[in-house]
Amino acid sequence: MSDGQDADRARFTSDGLLRLMLPESRTAADFLRTQRDRLEEAIGTPRPWHYTELHNPWSRSASWYDSWGFLDLCSAPAVTDAVAIALGPDVILYDSQWLPDPWYGSSKQTHDWTSEMHRVPVEPPAGVTALLSIEHWRERGMRLEYLPGSHCDAHFGAEPHAFVPEPAELILIDANLRYRIAGSADALEPVGYVVRYFPATSRYLRRADLPVHRRLGELYPFLNYAQMPLWLVRGIDHAANDFVTGFNPRAGRWTSAKA
Repeated sequence: MSDGQDADRARFTSDGLLRLMLPESRTAADFLRTQRDRLEEAIGTPRPWHYTELHNPWSRSASWYDSWGFLDLCSAPAVTDAVAIALGPDVILYDSQWLPDPWYGSSKQTHDWTSEMHRVPVEPPAGVTALLSIEHWRERGMRLEYLPGSHCDAHFGAEPHAFVPEPAELILIDANLRYRIAGSADALEPVGYVVRYFPATSRYLRRADLPVHRRLGELYPFLNYAQMPLWLVRGIDHAANDFVTGFNPRAGRWTSAKA
C-alpha cells in the first residue's frame, strides 16, 4: 500500500468518511447522468423499484436501466480499490440505489442523524457505503453533514462537519457513521448513486426470520434483503458466503409463431 493510501486509510479510520476524486469518476458520472435521464424521461411516474437494486440484472429495475453497466461501475477496479482502503482487500457488493430515494427514508435521512448499519445484514457487522456524486447538490441547496468519529463509540460527541459533494466525487462512508443529508432532498431527481459493500471476512445472513431481516422488511417492503445476490468484486471470500441465492435468470421457453 502506498503512503497516500496509508494516509487515506488513517483518515477513514479516524473520521469514518473519506472523500476521493478518481480519474475514472467523471466517466462514471457521465454514465449515471445517462441512466438518470431514463428515470426522468422514459419512466413517467417513478415507483420504488426504479430507485433500488440498479446494479442487479435480475431486479425489477433492470427493465428500465442498463443494469450491466451499473454492475460494471460497482465492480470497476478503481472503485473497489478505493473501497478496499476502508474494508480491506476482500470486498463483496450487495446493494445500490439512487440518492435521494423518495420512497425509502429520504425525509428521515434529511432530518435525523442516522447510519447505514441497519442495511448491512452481516456477521460480524461491518460495511461501507460508496456515494458517487452526480451534480446539482449546490443548486438545490443540499449538503452532506456527518459526525466525525461517530462510528466509534468513544467519539460520539464530535462536532458536526458539513460539505457540498463535488460532481463526480466518490465518498466512502462507514456503515456505522451517523450522517444526514440537509437541504431539498424531496425532489425525484437523483443527485448521486449509492453502492453498499461489506468485507468478505463477514458472512451475509440469509435467514429471513432473523430480527435484522424483519426490521428491513418493515422499512423496505419492496426489497428482500435475505434474497439479495452477492458479488465478490475484489479478493477472496473468507466467510463461506452464499453466492447462489438471488440469481434468477429467466428460463428459455418456446413461443408460438403468429402468421
